[in-house]
Amino acid sequence: MVDRERNLNLHGKAWLALGIGPQRARPNLCGQEKPISGSRLALVTTGGFVPPGGEPFKTGKLGDASFREIPVDTEFQRLEIYHPHYDHELPKRDINVLFPIPLCRDLVDEGAIGSLAATHYSFMGYIPLTRKLETVYAPQVVQRLKSEGVDVVLLTPT
Repeated sequence: MVDRERNLNLHGKAWLALGIGPQRARPNLCGQEKPISGSRLALVTTGGFVPPGGEPFKTGKLGDASFREIPVDTEFQRLEIYHPHYDHELPKRDINVLFPIPLCRDLVDEGAIGSLAATHYSFMGYIPLTRKLETVYAPQVVQRLKSEGVDVVLLTPT
């Protein structure tokens, strides 16, 4: 068996102190208590989407652990993308490949999903220093999702 930490050789264990790398334990996952057809769904993406006129993500070498709120009634063809580490062509052509609000609206109309949250969230997925994400921003998003009565979150990672 190969020792992954030793083979990463990122200047000893300093990367652990910075919150970089595979040192985190797996999260506890819980089962869905009610059917999706009766649930409120929110989208959370790491696609780097920003609503029109919103503050851009910082795309420098330290990344940006903050998030942006995207109201469900946003004109999705007007979303800006601030994420330097993937090709934006596909989501610009069809937002459903990374932030499928139009598809989810259709599923609500068909009765497959109960309802959509009024607010959805975007992170910029390049976050090499994760401590602030874990201790500040992710808990804020979780609290907002809970306060809006969200039952299910669809995470669309880049």
